[in-house]
Amino acid sequence: MLNTPTSTYPLSRILPNAFFPKKDAMRPLLTLVSLIGLLGSTHALAQNPTDVTAAQRPDPTSFFGVDVHGDFLTQVPACAADEVAPTALCRVATASPDQFEVLGIPRLPIHLGYKLVATVKNGSVEQLVLSGKVSQLHLVEEMLRSMLGAPSTLEQRSIEDQYGSSYQNEVQTWAGEKVSVSFQRKDSDLGQYAVTVETSPRAPETGTALAHEKTDSAGQEASHL
Repeated sequence: MLNTPTSTYPLSRILPNAFFPKKDAMRPLLTLVSLIGLLGSTHALAQNPTDVTAAQRPDPTSFFGVDVHGDFLTQVPACAADEVAPTALCRVATASPDQFEVLGIPRLPIHLGYKLVATVKNGSVEQLVLSGKVSQLHLVEEMLRSMLGAPSTLEQRSIEDQYGSSYQNEVQTWAGEKVSVSFQRKDSDLGQYAVTVETSPRAPETGTALAHEKTDSAGQEASHL
């Protein structure tokens, strides 16, 4: 091993020779200053995306591959009866005439086993509910924060199960101009999580309360599929 301190190496030994043309003595210094500035800018851009709040980002136009502002019935056709694992978006009717399970959604950065149900009104998406096992809770939270930034609100709610035991259920809400998103364990089944996307803008408190009611309803429909 060389005992010569690193600081005594010429910069031409540390950085590529392309940065140091011999004909220009000032080029090494200028290039080094430029690199330092670029690294500083890159660090700023690479900061944790969760540092950005939902209010600082524009509303996404699609969630889980579904255009929430488009014509759902046209853009998401009915699944073929003999199609087992669709590779493109398609819909399956449920017991409720305005709710459809959406299949063929893009692979999400969480483990398989999730389910997406859309509530449609006049051909447009009113609500999307993504649900799955609560063991994936932390992965879903990371996905949402990467997509949407930090939540607009965090709420701790006390719920009681059928045996009389009380639990704290955290509800995270992202309130956009045209879309609101809430994330929580299902009140009706703490073993399941629910991500609820609503296209009707409303205040976080009102939206959260309404989301609980609709989430449980959509979850019950999905459980019968």
